[in-house]
Amino acid sequence: MPSSLNTATFQTAWAEWCDHRSELARLHPQKRWTPRAARNTLAECKSHGADKAEKAIRSAIANGWQGLVWERHAEPRGSRGPQEGARPRYPAYQVATATLGLSPEDISTF
Repeated sequence: MPSSLNTATFQTAWAEWCDHRSELARLHPQKRWTPRAARNTLAECKSHGADKAEKAIRSAIANGWQGLVWERHAEPRGSRGPQEGARPRYPAYQVATATLGLSPEDISTF
């Protein structure tokens, strides 16, 4: 186990992950988890850090996945500020509010 992953919470999550993968292999022999795959997964966990790896493991177990998904634990898009050229989130709602107070004739030419 890499020293950067040597935390109690990560080790618990890793043990649960190994159990989860063993259960998958018992139910579906084609989803067997090899020692090489385990080493590669640990290397991925090391590159992402213990906290993010633990979240990915917990999420994968909760969803019954056979692999870890890292994108779901990235920073939310909105945290980086508005994207240039981004479309409004709810264009239909914005059109409705833009036409408030207009007569039906005015709206038909909108």
